[in-house]
Amino acid sequence: MEITPKVYGATPSFSDAICVHIPGAIGDTIVALSEILNLAHKETIFVISSNKCKQERLDMCFAFRMCKTVLDFSDTSLASYRKEYPHESLKQHIGDKYGCELIAYEPRHHIDIDNLKHFSESDFSFSESRFCFDSKYVLAQPVTRCYKPARHKKDFPFFRELSCHIAEVTKLPIYTIGHQNDVEALKSIRGGIKNNLAGRTTILEAMHLVANAELVISTTTWSGLFAAAMNRKVCMLFNKRETPFYWYFEKLGGYSPGIIKEITNELEARKYFNSIMKRR
Repeated sequence: MEITPKVYGATPSFSDAICVHIPGAIGDTIVALSEILNLAHKETIFVISSNKCKQERLDMCFAFRMCKTVLDFSDTSLASYRKEYPHESLKQHIGDKYGCELIAYEPRHHIDIDNLKHFSESDFSFSESRFCFDSKYVLAQPVTRCYKPARHKKDFPFFRELSCHIAEVTKLPIYTIGHQNDVEALKSIRGGIKNNLAGRTTILEAMHLVANAELVISTTTWSGLFAAAMNRKVCMLFNKRETPFYWYFEKLGGYSPGIIKEITNELEARKYFNSIMKRR
């Protein structure tokens, strides 16, 4: 049976091209894009093979300057289904049909952290955002996981105290971003928060806000990684220090004081924030 992927963007030539698989999660995608900056081929063709975060990944790919074409195998027999990474048969198919090598970056398993590069503003084209601020600001993504009770371990238990201290020290407004399902939970947070943008931004608008913030504080993977990759001052709270993302994050210059549960009161929150502000 003929396998025909959907083609987004420009029609590829496959001449001196290389295909790069984009993983099925936003954090993985950011790490993969950081390593893709090392590629020197005439044409880089992006490949996706699952529907997980599909629209967000497509938006991110086409905002990335090296992406002109995406081949989408998510609705073919070569789809990854629940796996985030491609089957060997997908690599073989691309080699046989298009004569191209398929590189599959798998951040959760193996990426050479020495190959990671910082993004520059010219690496992305975010187009016009509805949320652009003339003055400096702090951006926070305190994921509540209120819609997934089993994942409350990733909550920001001290965010109220920390936000008040950030506002006091920096004299900067704080904006929060997050999932639509975070909206109600974040409404209860007061203190140093200037505006709650949870549920109101697209992924590209959120990335634009991260890229231009004076400081980013996050408990979710993608915003912390992207801030570090953009060389912004950032701190991220991992609930498991051994996560491979910690090593990518640290290599890119990010900072994490350890596990979330270690910071449970206002004094510890202040110490945490002060330690961040001393870094670069």
